[in-house]
Amino acid sequence: MSDLLILLVIAVASYILSKSADLVVASVSSLARRFGVSEFNLGFFILGLATSTPELFVGLNSVIDATPELSLGNLIGASIILLSLIIGLTAVLNKEVRFGNSFGRKDILLTSFVILSPAFLLFDGLLSRFDGLFLIVFYVLFYLFLNRQQSFAERIEQKLSSHKLNFLKIAAKMLLGVVGLAITSKVIVEAAELMAVTWNLPLVLVGLVFLAVGTNLPELTVMIKSTVNHHKQIALGDFLGSAAANTPILGIVALLSPITLNAPVKIYVSLVMLFISLVTFNAFYQSQRKLTRLEGGALVGLYGFFLIAEIFLRNQL
Repeated sequence: MSDLLILLVIAVASYILSKSADLVVASVSSLARRFGVSEFNLGFFILGLATSTPELFVGLNSVIDATPELSLGNLIGASIILLSLIIGLTAVLNKEVRFGNSFGRKDILLTSFVILSPAFLLFDGLLSRFDGLFLIVFYVLFYLFLNRQQSFAERIEQKLSSHKLNFLKIAAKMLLGVVGLAITSKVIVEAAELMAVTWNLPLVLVGLVFLAVGTNLPELTVMIKSTVNHHKQIALGDFLGSAAANTPILGIVALLSPITLNAPVKIYVSLVMLFISLVTFNAFYQSQRKLTRLEGGALVGLYGFFLIAEIFLRNQL
């Protein structure tokens, strides 16, 4: 396949990706207005899970190919990108991002523990089926805890009787948008990887940039569209929800195919980076319940440092 044809495929897929993101953002915003729940909560619980489908597909394919460690690296890398680069860019583009009152400090801390939980289980170099089951159960309990009292899910259920038809139409549009995000992001990643091979780029660069960033294309596109359409709460909820959703996805992979690390030191470096990202994000959030443009820039810079450190350390180890 010629470079020109590859670029054409990427251009067409990117256009469809953009339109799919428009559909998703508009649908989530409409659901929030109709059912009286915050855009952040819908972004966290519904969109966060939905935009994690590329990571899920990568995980299932890695199990089929007997390379579950590929999914492990992808999921950890995806969480690092979400917590540093993507959330940081959102704050930079919007001058500041406020969390509102729907998600408290304890909720953010609990979310951070969920995101970091795989790290505690990986220090023995093994992620067993029991560990995988634990990660899935932990996420389910986390979801139930956040939905204590009068949850947004209950509000939606209570209003479905009078808005069922409208709800189904909006949900169908959102589903169509999510499917579009998943398919077109996969096409873009594969086309970019093909171009990287054609240009003889290093495999480590392909993995760090095309796979890790590529599976986060849905979130990146949602970030841009949410910013343009002034729905940044949707984007922020999506990013945190997606990072948290990586935990049960990793649990599913480990449950199907236990992961043994042949070179655990390399993954430890990424786990330390994930920990630093979470600590930095929480430090910024806990101060004023918002992220300023300067703090967002610091998170973006942190990701740049991680990328350079990852390339350097992989060459040394």
